[in-house]
Amino acid sequence: MNNRSVSDLPLFFVFFILFVIRLGNVVFSVLSGLNLSYPSVPIEYIVGVFVIFFFLMRGRGISMEDIGLPMIPDFFIRGFGTASVVSILTIGLVTLGERIHFVRVGTGNFWEITRDIWFANYDLSYLKLGLYPYLGWMALGVAICFLHTIFNEFFFRGLLFMHYDREVYSFAKVNLIQASLYTLWMVGTIVLSLALTGSAYPLELRIKIILLSLVGEFITGLKLGILRRVTGSLWGPLTDFFIIHVFNTMWHVWNSETTQLSRFERMVAISIITLVFYAIVDFVKKRWVIAHNDQIIEELIDEGEI
Repeated sequence: MNNRSVSDLPLFFVFFILFVIRLGNVVFSVLSGLNLSYPSVPIEYIVGVFVIFFFLMRGRGISMEDIGLPMIPDFFIRGFGTASVVSILTIGLVTLGERIHFVRVGTGNFWEITRDIWFANYDLSYLKLGLYPYLGWMALGVAICFLHTIFNEFFFRGLLFMHYDREVYSFAKVNLIQASLYTLWMVGTIVLSLALTGSAYPLELRIKIILLSLVGEFITGLKLGILRRVTGSLWGPLTDFFIIHVFNTMWHVWNSETTQLSRFERMVAISIITLVFYAIVDFVKKRWVIAHNDQIIEELIDEGEI
């Protein structure tokens, strides 16, 4: 892939402008009295995607391959296959672990707990509006997830990774920078979610939600950066982000579990498990490459080539 230098790109200026728009949208949503049944339009994401494609990429001649998205089947299969299998298995593992935990603490048997998790909040569910409105909300949620996926991955794991010269900045530094900026960006979502619920939850619970959310988003940012390196492209992070956030959206649309602590605990658990897995794969992959290269060098020395 072409590691074209883009040090002249005004990425931090763009980030600042979009972040201001994001905070303004949050403030407007809160002051205008919007609630969770009528979510705010994600203006910052719409503007962000427009800026990425028409100003930063098309305007400066940056290709998909430049930001880590080669249109090559091998890269797509490796990234999509790895991320989809790992994310779906992790979601299933965490969901199953949650059920088993409740069984062990004596709140019911497995099927009773599963029923309660899915139907306890039916009165708050979008499903009570009817099948077609429910499917409409679900489609809207998936569309928003797609928009979020494109912006977050193209900007944080795409352009920001490309922005830093790999010969000057280590992968660890670049990954920490993009994960930190990504966490800062996600503060708007956390604030909006809590603000729209008013005083429905005690202060102590809201503090826990904020802390869990910040930790979870930072871990997610680190994980997606490592996943990009493991799979060699953005196809992996795009797939992982989309699948996990569609799962989160479907859960919310089903029972409106917006700021209950268990939802955030679930997402943090998924992020930690996938981060550990990809970090281990990355470590093993690096060790294999080093050992393989050493073996090649030794063979060349034995053959008198070097």
